[in-house]
Amino acid sequence: MNTILVFGLLIVAGLIFGKLVSYIGLPKITGYLFAGILLDPNITGIIPPNFPSLTNDVSNFCLAFITFEVGSTLYLPKLKAQGKALGLMTILEALLAFAFVFGGIYVASFFLLPSNLLAFAIPFSLLIATLASPTDPSATLAIAHQYKANGPVSSTIMGIAAFDDAVGLLLFSIGLGLAKSSIGSESSIGGSVIPSLLEIGGAAIVGAIVGVIFNFIYKLLKSTSKGGVNAILLGLIALGYGVSSWLEFDALITTMTLGFMVTNFNTKSKAISEVLETYTEEIIFILFFALSGLHLNLRGFMDAVPFIVIFVALRSLGKYTGVMMGAMLTKQPSVIKKFVVGGLIPQGGIVVGLALFIQQIEAFNAFGGLMLNIIMGTTILHEILGPIIAKVSLRKAGEIK
Repeated sequence: MNTILVFGLLIVAGLIFGKLVSYIGLPKITGYLFAGILLDPNITGIIPPNFPSLTNDVSNFCLAFITFEVGSTLYLPKLKAQGKALGLMTILEALLAFAFVFGGIYVASFFLLPSNLLAFAIPFSLLIATLASPTDPSATLAIAHQYKANGPVSSTIMGIAAFDDAVGLLLFSIGLGLAKSSIGSESSIGGSVIPSLLEIGGAAIVGAIVGVIFNFIYKLLKSTSKGGVNAILLGLIALGYGVSSWLEFDALITTMTLGFMVTNFNTKSKAISEVLETYTEEIIFILFFALSGLHLNLRGFMDAVPFIVIFVALRSLGKYTGVMMGAMLTKQPSVIKKFVVGGLIPQGGIVVGLALFIQQIEAFNAFGGLMLNIIMGTTILHEILGPIIAKVSLRKAGEIK
């Protein structure tokens, strides 16, 4: 079966399943995920086993587009109105998710890990805990756009999710340094954190430069058609992502910064967003979530169920506690306290990439495979249940009609 045929099958299956699940009140992206899971080579055998490994660039481009849209929700007047609250809630929910998961996984390790891995309980727990902080904003963004959600809860969710990756990357760098030190591998915390700060700062600079270039081109080409605007922006999203990856910066921070630049420094930002939503967004969501479903390893999920349950429960509790504390300290309305956390449950994308990165480090060979299975299993739960929880939260908040 050739590659183009498989992509066609994925898109059509995604459309069909998206439509079917919408009839029973589920978000379309749940259908897109199921389409990918059902087409998994290990389940149905319709798609060749080597196909998922050929789709990384497509998934990365889709993720670049989605993070651009997340960045475009960071409108400065809104951020200024809730800046302190947003910052405090982000830091607290990220840190508490890390702390709760670390404590729970560390205690559980003495009961669940094989005896030959007990010596690695601390680095094992540390590295898994660092992957509890990031949130996948793509699912919540898709829900918000499908149901036209608008209000303080959805804007707060997008704001927290946008900064989550930066905080998560810092925590990951610190945890990686501590984990290497704990098993005698040469490393230092400072040696891990400083490069990460440079990655984030460099990525933001690249995104800002590309944003200035787009705004200049858009102003120069006054009569550009909607299709032309779409083409220019998609090209610059790919360019920014590619340059940042080439320079070994955090490419997702770059595309998020690009979205921020367009929404805040282009007078036609609303029209640009409408063009993307009308002509591009749905096909991007179908491809991204169907491919995500295709990459999920259900066998790994079954092998690591106890750790997965602990991770999901404690991560959710940590995020809820952090949001609640931050909202109380900054005197946010009750609707923020109650419903924002529902949009922070989905997780995927960056954490899977970080787990794959850990597996490739020789010092962690003893438990890298198990940890990847745990993260893939939690991704299955978060990406299937997360959109449903996000929809319920936004509906109860009164932001979905």
